[in-house]
Amino acid sequence: MAQLFGDQDRKIFPRWRPFRETLKTGELSSIENAARKNTPIDDLLRLKAQWGKNRTPSFAADVVSAAVALDEPGQAKQEADFLLKAQSVPLPARSLAERILGIATVEPALDINDVLNAQSTRKKIHDIRRRLWDDPHNVIGWTELSFFFAVIGVHDKAISAMENALRLAPHNRYVLRSAARLFVHINHLGRAHELLLTNERTRYDPWLLAAEIAIADARGKPPKFAITGRRTLNSGIDRFHVSELASAIGTLEINASGSTRRGRRFIQDSLEKPSENAVAQAAWADRKFGMIDINGTILRQSPEAKTWDNYMIGNWRRALDASMTWFRDQPFSKHPPIIASYLSALVFQEYESAAKIAGQGLVANAGDPLLLNNLAYSLANQGKISEAVTALKNISLEGLPTEISAPVLATRGLIAYRSGNAIEGRALYMEAVERLNGHQSALLRANLHMAIEELRAGTPQANVVAVASLGITAEVVMPEVVMLRERLRGQFVESRKKEAISDHG
Repeated sequence: MAQLFGDQDRKIFPRWRPFRETLKTGELSSIENAARKNTPIDDLLRLKAQWGKNRTPSFAADVVSAAVALDEPGQAKQEADFLLKAQSVPLPARSLAERILGIATVEPALDINDVLNAQSTRKKIHDIRRRLWDDPHNVIGWTELSFFFAVIGVHDKAISAMENALRLAPHNRYVLRSAARLFVHINHLGRAHELLLTNERTRYDPWLLAAEIAIADARGKPPKFAITGRRTLNSGIDRFHVSELASAIGTLEINASGSTRRGRRFIQDSLEKPSENAVAQAAWADRKFGMIDINGTILRQSPEAKTWDNYMIGNWRRALDASMTWFRDQPFSKHPPIIASYLSALVFQEYESAAKIAGQGLVANAGDPLLLNNLAYSLANQGKISEAVTALKNISLEGLPTEISAPVLATRGLIAYRSGNAIEGRALYMEAVERLNGHQSALLRANLHMAIEELRAGTPQANVVAVASLGITAEVVMPEVVMLRERLRGQFVESRKKEAISDHG
């Protein structure tokens, strides 16, 4: 049975995108706040001194990158001008220079289809490494190299590249948030948290404060900067720059303090001028706790929020389209390919496409049980039984939560039915149903799936099972259940027609 569990406990972890895409979001723009006047800029001054001795594009790029990170554009105008006149300057560095000088440019968008193509991604890695060979101090290059290694699941090289970026620009907001997200992705929450806890910039940068609070919450640890974060919310900083901070504090209030009322208030405040990530967090909070006022215009800012909004009302095609946009935006994340493969397989019965999506998700998330489950379900429905068995063979049910172990059991049941072993298939589905007690939607879907397989196999009890499943779901209005119920009803009617023809044959 295809499955998409994974929306129960969202945290507002930093988004991680290639530099040009991050620049377009406004996340790296200046934070206007008088309290920033005493910010240490020792690193920037040191880089400027190095530039004075080594007037090369790599040293100029370091100064420009640090100036953007510290919101000190006036400190890097000479270096920015030098970069724009130099030859063979990498596009990210040129973009920073243009930003320092206030030059508006229209940059080509990241080819989102290429991001999902392993061969194309490897070419990007090759090109970045070649540039880094000529310019080893290119901070943006090392960060993007890490990103693309994460996309293809080469975690050791992703870590190595990110550590280089951190050594070169230890206080760069883009680098720090990217690094934190990398370590969260590979489940090194302690390293992600330590990185932010020990960095002096975290104390005064709301984007980093938000990340520290969210990651501490995920670890079950008290955030170090929760009080600082609350003060920062009221410090006069532009509301866009504190949207994720308000969201992180609101989520912490709900999770750690149990105060849903206060948490809702902070999350509602995050929508005054939200980032895409803050919109997605607010939409999640509204699904789980309610009482968050999100208008449609704001909702459309986030493909993740659009995915779940359309999913909840059964607008399947729009949900699938939004999930693929979300996947292309965050190609290393497991969540968008889980829901995209689920919708492709279960709703649209586009099993070849679903298998491809799940396979792409597994490139960056090898061994993820839900992606493997959705892959196996899609393969089994294509008649590729041995491949489906292979996809599931390395999943151990021991220690898995019910919402994951039960769908795997159901998929094993599907494989058994398709292999001609209805007795084993029925037993596996029944075990899945027993585990899903309390998960109403999934339990009903498992019942409907089993009935469909009984009819397909033509077992003696198929009609009884089908009638029972139709009966227990007759009054259910959940979109997924309604869709499967109608599919079962159609199959049941066809089965009875065939029986009637056979009886009169």
